[in-house]
This record gives sequence, structure tokens and C-alpha cells, in this order.
Amino acid sequence: MTLGHLDIIKRSLGLFDELIIGVVESKTHKKSSSKNIGLSSEFRVELISSLIKQEGLESKIKIKVFSGLLINFAQEQKVNYLVRGLRSNLDFEYEKLLEGVNKNLAFGLNLNLETIFLMTDSKLAHISSSLVREVARLDGDISSFMPKMPEKLLQELIENLKI
Repeated sequence: MTLGHLDIIKRSLGLFDELIIGVVESKTHKKSSSKNIGLSSEFRVELISSLIKQEGLESKIKIKVFSGLLINFAQEQKVNYLVRGLRSNLDFEYEKLLEGVNKNLAFGLNLNLETIFLMTDSKLAHISSSLVREVARLDGDISSFMPKMPEKLLQELIENLKI
């Protein structure tokens, strides 16, 4: 979770009383060709949980691991809104395609689902998870891209990103 993710989470809480952060199961993600996270879902939940607690937001946020399609997770959780952060036009183009697919699948499930796009704060728009992973793999300092976290957790994150 980068500073950009935390920014979107905090701003989303201005729109909703409660958020559910969906963490895709590690096994599911490894099968996907679009992303290679390199972190177990258990570790990602621990990391997000720690950062949410640190921000005093734990009473407003649930973190849940899911596998399969996001649309099925949304249906199981009985949510009608997906919040997606955008950094640039490139993000918008990709996210717009996903939104179309989700809308189509939602219609087939008789689910009313809307996607809300929030632009990342311009001071954070250069931060992406994949670039943070690359900087960590090359022994660079990622602390300016990440929320403050316990040193032990930060070191574990860096070690996991190097694998």
C-alpha cells in the first residue's frame, strides 16, 4: 500500500461510512498475467491492517481476501460501489475498460454496480506499486512512497519485494 492508496482510502471515507478493502488471494493473482505482486495475501492484509490502525481508521474499514472475479466479490459483500484511484490518463483508459466489463457482468447478475474514479493527489501521482517494487528490488529507498510503518514491517516488506 502506497501513499497514493492511503490517500484514496481517506478520501473515500468522505463519501462512504464504511469501506471494504478487497485483497485478491495470492494464488489467484499468480495465475493473472496482468500483475505480479510478489507478496502473500496474508502479508498484504497484515500490512494494510497495520496502516489502517495507525491512521485510526480500523472502525470504518474491513479488509477481506477474495479470489476470482471482483464482481462476484462485490455481489457477496452486497456493495453497489467500487472506488478506483487514477493517477493518469493511462490509468483511466485501463480502468474504463474494467468498468465496462464489470458493468456487463453486473447486469448478468442483476447487480447495480457503479465505479467511482478518484484522481490521486497530484503530489502522489508519480507513485505506483510496480515502481515501488522495482525500487525495492534494486535496493533503493522506498520510504518516501510508503506511509510510515513499524520498522520490522517495512523491512519484511522490502525483503518480500526482493524475492
